[in-house]
Amino acid sequence: MLNVQIDESDALEMLVNRVSFWTDDKDTIRLFRNMYSGYLDNGVFNGGNFDVKAIVDNDYTNWCEVIDETDPNFRTIMEAARNDEYDLSCEDVGYSTIEAYDGDKGLILVRY
Repeated sequence: MLNVQIDESDALEMLVNRVSFWTDDKDTIRLFRNMYSGYLDNGVFNGGNFDVKAIVDNDYTNWCEVIDETDPNFRTIMEAARNDEYDLSCEDVGYSTIEAYDGDKGLILVRY
């Protein structure tokens, strides 16, 4: 076991580079960047295992989804995002949390 300190900006780039492994869609990459930036700002990864592949691969393939206006609950979720209400667990919309959103492009990164 190694203990390594990584600058937060380097850690963010490592995470975003792994997202880029899965997609070349700039909007999706930006939403994931915003999510991971918030995680780093809030110390989510401090003191724990920082396995970039495990984190991103699980988020991208299993836990998160980018939705747009084609989602039947999009308007409800976008309204919550604009009101800074990111916890969707009490709503019947199929997702637990809003991770990031782009109101101008009509895209929301949600977590199941």
